[in-house]
Amino acid sequence: MNILWWTRRDLRLADNALWDDIQERLSEPGSSLTILREPHNAEHARISESPLALPRMSSTRQRWEEQAWESFGYQVRQYGLSHRLVQGPLLDYLAKHHVDLVVFSHGYAWEERQAEKALIPTGIAHQGFHTYTLFSPEEALSAVLEPTFTPFRKRIEAHRGAKTFALGPSKPPEISPSPMGAFTLPARPTEADAWTRLHEYIRPHGPATQYKTQRNGMLRWNDSTKFSLYLSLGLLSPQRIWNACLELEKQLGGSEEVYWIRFELLWREYFQWVAYTEGTRLFRPGGLKESGPSRISGDARRLNQWITGRTGDALVDAGMRELAATGYTSNRARQNLASYWIHNLQQPWRIGAAYFESQLLDYDPAANWGNWAYLAQCGNDPRPIRQFNTLKQAETYDPDGSYRRKWAGYNV
Repeated sequence: MNILWWTRRDLRLADNALWDDIQERLSEPGSSLTILREPHNAEHARISESPLALPRMSSTRQRWEEQAWESFGYQVRQYGLSHRLVQGPLLDYLAKHHVDLVVFSHGYAWEERQAEKALIPTGIAHQGFHTYTLFSPEEALSAVLEPTFTPFRKRIEAHRGAKTFALGPSKPPEISPSPMGAFTLPARPTEADAWTRLHEYIRPHGPATQYKTQRNGMLRWNDSTKFSLYLSLGLLSPQRIWNACLELEKQLGGSEEVYWIRFELLWREYFQWVAYTEGTRLFRPGGLKESGPSRISGDARRLNQWITGRTGDALVDAGMRELAATGYTSNRARQNLASYWIHNLQQPWRIGAAYFESQLLDYDPAANWGNWAYLAQCGNDPRPIRQFNTLKQAETYDPDGSYRRKWAGYNV
């Protein structure tokens, strides 16, 4: 049997039902494995009406994902299985090579699901696995029918309780000997780095024990988990994070600080299933609402000011410059940057979401577009308006001005 693993956001071997299935199939005589990566078309912009050309993916993000692929290839080689690593469009490969079975991890946003449906006309057997989410569709979809996050969370927690996920034995990933390119962030896109971060962060007396208190910090590396950098490419499973939190909570006799990491994992989960059920609606100008914002085209001057961090608002300028320089900025900063673009500059939310897509190393389609729609009042927010006062936010979350000085040079 010729097996093709169509990799997506699943570049790990631990806690991966797809990889477990492949190993079992390869035990059959005559079986072979090819692993395919589809490089993203960095020239393709999602939002055609943007007044400035927005690449689908920045060069920094391209390099981040390429290095994740290289490290993944090294991990596979450690198992000693015969395989080939190839890159190119999936359908082109299938047209030119004999494949008996395509295995892949399910996506949840509309484009990702359309790519899966394109397999049907080929007539080739294919099987998808849910490796990106905490829960299966059967567990999640009954809860996601709730209109907002809080009822969803309560239904999930009532059903799940404080139970860990059953994870099979997994050997720790090997550290790739190949040199990794320089990134501004103290992180690398590898499964080994993901495990290191998990164990350093979630431990007694570790940063996780202060997570809820410190999570809105914008400057220090340990203000938040940074797990999104690994989750977005599937380098780390959400189940492993969930279990690590529960274990630490048990050791501490309960901890709201640590629990809040699981709370944020449920936000991530919620957006995946909202994207799954809503399809194209999440990406339309009006989002999930019947009547959306009237403005669709953006202003080139304002977009340029926002992208380059030259709006005159110290907090916004710092956040935008950090994003451009590193491919990352904190969740607190992201909320302020998005709010300023939508409400202060009065610009179309989808253009802002498309720019974040191009820049963020931890880009996740459902979370990015879901959060932007949420702030634009065309998502799952029960409030009539959600506008951030960036001056007050700066006073609260950057009281000594260190963040604004570092990234924007403002003397505040």
